[in-house]
Amino acid sequence: MADVDAEVLLDPAVQRDPFAYYQRLREQQPVLRMPGTGFYVLTRYEDLRAILRDTETFSNTLDLEEGTDTIERPQALATWLKDRELLESGRTLSESDHEDAIRLREALRELMLANNGQPGDGEASRELERAARRGELGVHFEPTPAVSLVPAAAGVAGALAGLLVPVASALADGSWQRVKACRAADCKWSFYDRSRNRSGVWCEMAVCGNRTKVRTYRESARK
Repeated sequence: MADVDAEVLLDPAVQRDPFAYYQRLREQQPVLRMPGTGFYVLTRYEDLRAILRDTETFSNTLDLEEGTDTIERPQALATWLKDRELLESGRTLSESDHEDAIRLREALRELMLANNGQPGDGEASRELERAARRGELGVHFEPTPAVSLVPAAAGVAGALAGLLVPVASALADGSWQRVKACRAADCKWSFYDRSRNRSGVWCEMAVCGNRTKVRTYRESARK
């Protein structure tokens, strides 16, 4: 077997029978960056589930730049939650459920903007608290021994509270300050700031950063 290398995935022999190589990736390098593409290959089921459920994914259901909203209607929200195994099959959502979800999404975005230097008024944190209480989010001790943060409520209340679990984990391990929303007013895309000193302000410097710089330059040139 060849060394762990992203380019090996493009080898015709590996593509014909990739399972042994995928097993090696799961053991040695479960997250593999594909060179020249900006994409990553994930090979562990647990990692895929975490990404599908993560808070950035939920907050980015609204794409301001494209003018699209993945959870624009209650049925679309139900589908989104069911696809991520957060909501049981057959459950229908009301307009009130949908409004709760939208408030939570926007509260998360406000907190991510606050992580990016934008002012906040505390209401976003209060909205997260309300969502956690509705979903009966609580600590549970297991006999292994282990501890987990799990919503006890059923339905959409529990599903939305479940989205707060990675927020709580990030706050606990100190990584929450790196979860930001882009400063560009026409973007506000959620991203994880991987810069060494947590100085990232744009989701993509080449796009939002440069576009903002050009806009600022043009405005100053008119004065």
